Amino acid sequence: HEDPKLLDAALTRVGSEIEPLYGFRSLAASKRKFQPEEVPWYLCYEDELSLPAIGLSVLHAYLPTLRASDALSVVKTWSESRKS
Repeated sequence: HEDPKLLDAALTRVGSEIEPLYGFRSLAASKRKFQPEEVPWYLCYEDELSLPAIGLSVLHAYLPTLRASDALSVVKTWSESRKS
């Protein structure tokens, strides 16, 4: 079996990288005021190499109308946030 700590570390890194784009932490803090019910969801996959394709599929599920120009704008914002 793979080390779950490695995947946790990778996901933490990805979350830190995209935090400036989405503001997960501030959004979560705001939502906590309303005492939401947290329901976990699980992602099962056979090969870690399929994770990028899975990520794109999840992205499309949440943002089905995302255009290439929108994605480019996000990449520019992310790139600029890394410089500071």
